[in-house]
Amino acid sequence: MYRSTRDFINARKQFTAPYIPEHLPSVRRIGGGQPQLCYVNATDYMDLQVANGVEVAIRSGWLVTPYDKKTNSSLIIQHWWNAVRNNGYVDTTPLDDTAEYVEDCALKKFCVRNDGKLKTHVAHSLLYKDGIFSVILDPEKGELAKLDELRTEFLYARKWIA
Repeated sequence: MYRSTRDFINARKQFTAPYIPEHLPSVRRIGGGQPQLCYVNATDYMDLQVANGVEVAIRSGWLVTPYDKKTNSSLIIQHWWNAVRNNGYVDTTPLDDTAEYVEDCALKKFCVRNDGKLKTHVAHSLLYKDGIFSVILDPEKGELAKLDELRTEFLYARKWIA
């Protein structure tokens, strides 16, 4: 497990009770989905499999990229994938194979409770640099905001319907 993954789990777990974020060492990347549409890919896969009699659930969490020595940082991307009964975890979204999965059930719970208020179920991604977590507010402009706490509602800031 990457150090960034361990640090993220330790920082996040105090805001996820009764759930604890968990590193998932084995998620099969099966492809078939569209890039950058993880929530749509996960729900589409679930709907298709359920229609075929297979028990599938959607899972929420994060992808933690390896530490980049040039930038002294790791990217932590909010992500959705699936759990298939008796067949483990699968992901249809095309991805970089080096990222580690962290399941964070508190995100799914937050989305269920706030479904009518959210513009999207995908939270902001994070940058972990020099021991500090920052939320990426606008990736194209490089707009970041330092986070003192990894509270779930902070991870969805600016993604709420006003």
